Amino acid sequence: MKKQLLRLVALMTTLMLAVLPLAGLAEETDAVDKKETVFVLAGADGTPLDIVVSEKLHNADGAATLNDASNLTDIENLSGDETFTAENGALVWDAQGNDIHYEGKSDAELPVGLKITYTLVGADIAPADLAGKSGHLVMTLDYSTKVTAKATVSGEEIDMPVPFFMATLMLADSANFKNVTVENGKVLTLIPLPLAGLMCDQSPEALLAQMEQFLADCRRMGFTHKNLLTFFTLMPLAVSPKLKCTDR
Repeated sequence: MKKQLLRLVALMTTLMLAVLPLAGLAEETDAVDKKETVFVLAGADGTPLDIVVSEKLHNADGAATLNDASNLTDIENLSGDETFTAENGALVWDAQGNDIHYEGKSDAELPVGLKITYTLVGADIAPADLAGKSGHLVMTLDYSTKVTAKATVSGEEIDMPVPFFMATLMLADSANFKNVTVENGKVLTLIPLPLAGLMCDQSPEALLAQMEQFLADCRRMGFTHKNLLTFFTLMPLAVSPKLKCTDR
C-alpha cells in the first residue's frame, strides 16, 4: 500500500502544479513567444523535492538565433541538437530557424504550498508507516498561497493573498482503493483500470464513452492541452524519457 500511496501522491502533486501557468520560476523575456510549464516532484507529505521547468520558444520568423533569459540550471535541449551560450542569465540559442524546447532545474520558491496529512481508521499516521496497513484512509490536502498583492480596502492599502485555482488529479489502483469520496469537491469521472493499474477490461465502446466524459470534464475546468489523456497518462510512468515520475 505504501508504494501505491507514494506513486499516487507523486503523480497528484506533479499534475497539480504542472497545469498551472506558474510564471516567474524562470526569467521572463519579450524577445520570443515563450511558454512555460512547471513540474514538481513532491514527497508523500507534499514537500517539493525537485522542480523541473519546461520552456518552449516559438521561432515564428525562422530566426537563426533566439534570445532568451533564464535562471534555470542543468538546461537540456529536448527538441534537437541546437546549442546555446549563457551569460548572466541571458541565453542565446543557435536556433537555425527552429523552435526550441528545453528544460532545466529551478530552486525558486513555488507560489503555492501544499501539505498532505493522513489518518487511518481515525488516527493520524505518517505516510512512511502505511506499508502493510489497511482500513479507512483519509488524505487531507491543504493548499496555501505564498503570493500577495497590494489592494485598497476601506481606504487602507493592505497585502492581499493572491488566489489560485488548484486542480488535483489522482490515479488510484482499484485493486487497493475502494469507495473513493471527496470533500470540498467531487469525483467527476471514474475510469477503472483493474489490470495492473494501466488497462481496463471493459468493452471499447464503454471505455470510449468514459474517456469522452473525462475529456469533457477536464476542459470544462479550464484545461486546454490538446491531448489530455497523453498528458495525464505518461507522466507517472518510469519509461517516460524525461520525467520518470515514480515513488523513488
